[in-house]
Amino acid sequence: MRRLAFLMMLFGALTGCGDTTPPSDTAADVDDDADDAANDTPDDTTEDTSEDTRGEPCLEYGGATSTGKLSDEAIDEVSGLAASRREPLLYVHNDGRRSRFYVIDKTGARVARIDLVDDAGEDLESRDCEDMADAPGPDGDYLYLADIGDNAARGSAGDPRADVRVHRMVEPAVLSGEMDVPGETFTFTYPDRPHDAEAMIVDPDTLDLYILTKENDGISILFVSRNPTPGTTTVLEQVRTVDFTTIGGPLVTGAAISRDGQRILVRTYRTVVHFQRPEGGSIADAFDHPAILRVGREPQGEAVCFAQNDRDYFTMSEGTFAPLYSYEWLCR
Repeated sequence: MRRLAFLMMLFGALTGCGDTTPPSDTAADVDDDADDAANDTPDDTTEDTSEDTRGEPCLEYGGATSTGKLSDEAIDEVSGLAASRREPLLYVHNDGRRSRFYVIDKTGARVARIDLVDDAGEDLESRDCEDMADAPGPDGDYLYLADIGDNAARGSAGDPRADVRVHRMVEPAVLSGEMDVPGETFTFTYPDRPHDAEAMIVDPDTLDLYILTKENDGISILFVSRNPTPGTTTVLEQVRTVDFTTIGGPLVTGAAISRDGQRILVRTYRTVVHFQRPEGGSIADAFDHPAILRVGREPQGEAVCFAQNDRDYFTMSEGTFAPLYSYEWLCR
């Protein structure tokens, strides 16, 4: 009997039976060699972090489900994504110089094209639009377009930017066709040096605007402007740094915040990282509480947003006829 019990114990140790250790909220099946390979993304499964050891909300999500593909070949470099606050529609924009939103439905069909213009009807100037955000406003729901990209700041050819801009518009009451919509512009400078950035969120309660930089060493910097005023130039305030080298890959490509302001998603080429704002804590405090959510295989994943229900989320890659992926929150 002793020999039998010993053999049973040995078999359990070899097979890992009985291991009840909950998964770590910062572990993922990704390399941590911090290379720049945009194609090195995880598969379309999602890590179950529902048994988080800190007692945080359940983060169990289903795998990537394609709801459709972009139908307009002009939408070929999607870099930002946001859900309309009024309609079951999504806003996207291309990476680049054009201050332009596209409105799509969840099958990927184009519903509208919106060009942001000044008081004279001229296009608002942009250099490298990289992300977008939505937030409530006193005169309607706001859409923000972040002209904050600066490859030269990370060593590419050319001169780094002296400043960056964010454009804002009120969501139109009717979304159809090709539209010119008045926009307003915020201008920002960094307190230290130029930075490349592809991620922006806006606090839905305060309208504080946050920019999370994209750094070659994977140590992103979080900057904020406290409820900025359109038409002015503001020096950003450095809030903290966030090390992405072990929580999703070094290069940050997008971000989103939930409508209750409690949850933040940060996109890297490899995955999505969820950050939970602690009770009574600030947005900066949220970055102490990461949990990795794996995403579908995308050739150059840059866009992420929460769905209208504030729990599910969407991702999309650059590329012509790119699929829109939905991830369902499974906790009830």
